[in-house]
Amino acid sequence: TTHISNASLTFALGTECNVPNSNAFAHFFLYGNSDLEIDGQPSPNQDAYDLDITRIAGREYAFIVTHPSNSTQRPEDFWIYDISDNSDPKLTAHVDVNIIPNVGINVVTVAASGSNRYAYLANDDTANQLIIVNVTDPQNIPVATQVNITGVGNNKINDIAFLNNRLYVAIGNDVRVYNVDNPAVPVFLQSINAGGNGSGTVNKLAITSNYLYAATSANN
Repeated sequence: TTHISNASLTFALGTECNVPNSNAFAHFFLYGNSDLEIDGQPSPNQDAYDLDITRIAGREYAFIVTHPSNSTQRPEDFWIYDISDNSDPKLTAHVDVNIIPNVGINVVTVAASGSNRYAYLANDDTANQLIIVNVTDPQNIPVATQVNITGVGNNKINDIAFLNNRLYVAIGNDVRVYNVDNPAVPVFLQSINAGGNGSGTVNKLAITSNYLYAATSANN
């Protein structure tokens, strides 16, 4: 679902970027070009955990998810930048999509559903783990749908993959599959034990037209 028109565009996000200005959220690092600071947005020292890039209505957008830097904050955790001009990215929207205080977002995958675009997010908690946001209009983000995934102990979502209105969610040693023909009301279809002997954690997913691939911590 990720569209990149400029393969030389690479993002380096979060405190690991060695940003000279301590108030800077991130560097947009252009391979073979100069880097760009985005100062003061989001809050200083917020960590970026994941991003996806997609085209909407002929423009390219970066969708970035973050964590609060300390337990007293509940800042916006979902950030959208218009990167159509990658030398001058513009902040389009920033919202707090997580209903759980002091919990950030770990994963974002943006996908098409008919003429609409949806962001599928995973929070850093063991309740209401899956968050679905309509991003068809990147400047106006509606209230998110949150889905509580039960029966997975204290596990968090590690990854999300999408294909043909099916959502694949890596959590614990399972891959949970949802029908998202209507993304506002996801329907659980099945659970696939992809963790080998049952003790392995599913860490990453990749999907093609015929196969789902899972990287796990299982020994067999």
